[in-house]
Amino acid sequence: MEFTQQYYRLKNCFHLGKETIDVEGGRVSIMKFPFFSSLEKYFTSQKPGPQNSFLNADLFINENRQFMYPVFMKSSLKKFNKAIILLHGLNERSWDKYLSWASYLAEHTDSAVILFPISFHMNRSPDSWSSPRSVVSLIKLRKQRFNSLDKLTVANITLSERLTQAPSRFFTSGYQSAKDILRLVEEIQKGKHPLFSTGTQVNFFAYSIGAFLSQILFAANPKNLFSASKLFIFCGGPAFSEMYGTSKFIMDSKAFEVLYSYYTGDYENKLKQSSRLARIVDFSYLGKAFKAMLSTENIKDSAKQMFLHLENQVQAIALNNDRVMPASGILKTFKAAGWNCKQIVKVMDLPYDYTHENPFPVGNQKIITSVDEAFDNIFSKAAAFLR
Repeated sequence: MEFTQQYYRLKNCFHLGKETIDVEGGRVSIMKFPFFSSLEKYFTSQKPGPQNSFLNADLFINENRQFMYPVFMKSSLKKFNKAIILLHGLNERSWDKYLSWASYLAEHTDSAVILFPISFHMNRSPDSWSSPRSVVSLIKLRKQRFNSLDKLTVANITLSERLTQAPSRFFTSGYQSAKDILRLVEEIQKGKHPLFSTGTQVNFFAYSIGAFLSQILFAANPKNLFSASKLFIFCGGPAFSEMYGTSKFIMDSKAFEVLYSYYTGDYENKLKQSSRLARIVDFSYLGKAFKAMLSTENIKDSAKQMFLHLENQVQAIALNNDRVMPASGILKTFKAAGWNCKQIVKVMDLPYDYTHENPFPVGNQKIITSVDEAFDNIFSKAAAFLR
């Protein structure tokens, strides 16, 4: 089935409230599994200050603590010895874009494909965060507070506000997501998940900021969980300093300015405002890997210990016109890690107008054949690597 047809078929039948979905006319089923995330002990801070107050308030957002994640699998298989965790981009609230991605990978790799939501994203966030009615007043207030805002929209107002209030949320959200994924991978590999056999190999397909999170996990490699894993990166891979997050779908210019300044400036001293966060960054494998991924210089300094040995575990596709995760930044980052970019990275262009946020646009009948062909070209490469 062509990508565009499958996109609409899956969008029409997918619903997180249904426990199991058999996709009509296909060989793929979708199951949902519950997850409970509990990280209060890491982030609760006794120090006063607005940033810590915001972080403490985040602990009580129930949607982020208890949620469901969907798994795509071939209907004919009952137990799996291979899994793919598919990680999405920043500021996304709907799985629609990824349903056909997961379906393709499930069908062509014999893996069960897990769509796992990053903390405070997808169904781990309150509905009000993406409701136009709920955020209209926020937009007006934000325009009054900041002059010359670029790319402020209904779609990005909530994330823009949250990161402007507390840029440390970028780290805490990623850290919570990483700890959740580590627990899930351990459960899978130990045979404690109902879908998987003991010793299951867990691979990753990572897009955009999901690639940044995956690279941190692979570089840290706690308990050697990822020593045999593969990572396929699509539209992602640069160090934080090489990203450009201002986008009407991601965050406005002020939020990116605050975030960029926070993580490329005097980051160490800013962290001391929260002693718990400082300890995590300074003394945990995940924290050290996060610091390494902030700049290409940091990656060079950490290459031998953290990155060089990953060369054979990673492949990537970058898009020539991607402005959020530029191909030049991806190549610069991989070179800093000591990797052979000719073997690992393929820079492609697509024969139609596309963006980082929408590499496979649907709805334009004039380009439907080109979009279907581009999708098949890219995902056949991903499936071949992750098979």
